[in-house]
Parts: sequence; structure tokens; C-alpha cells
Amino acid sequence: MDVLAGFSGTLGDTYDLIWTANGFQTDGMVINNLGSTEFDWDVVTKDGGEVLQATVIPEPATMGLFALMGGGMLWIRCRFMI
Repeated sequence: MDVLAGFSGTLGDTYDLIWTANGFQTDGMVINNLGSTEFDWDVVTKDGGEVLQATVIPEPATMGLFALMGGGMLWIRCRFMI
């Protein structure tokens, strides 16, 4: 599944991607995410077969981690200034 840049899913949105009556082989499945929306996928039973569903999950707080790391580096620099 390729998600193009500019796609904006809402938290909790679920998308039915593929339906099959015979079952899925999910080994080695990859979601190429070119946008900022993160997904979790699952195989569910529906309509007499199985459906591959992708659900929008919250984006990790990457910027918060960078800010914390930068603040820590500044604190160490000020504390142990040589």
C-alpha cells in the first residue's frame, strides 16, 4: 500500500483494503508511507471472507523527543562548561 504525500487520515479512521474468501498470507507485508499518517493493519472476518484493514494511529511525538534531546544537550553544556 502506498500512501502519497498530502494524505491526511483522521485518528481512528479504518479503511478496507482487500477482501478474499481464501485467507491472507501477511508475511513480509509492508506499508510504504510517503505521508505523515501512520497506520496499523489487521486481518478481520467480514462478509464471508477476510478483509485487510488499515487503521489510522496517532503520529509519534518525534518533535517532542528532539526538543527534549536538544534541551538536555544545552543543560549539559551549561552545567559542565569548560
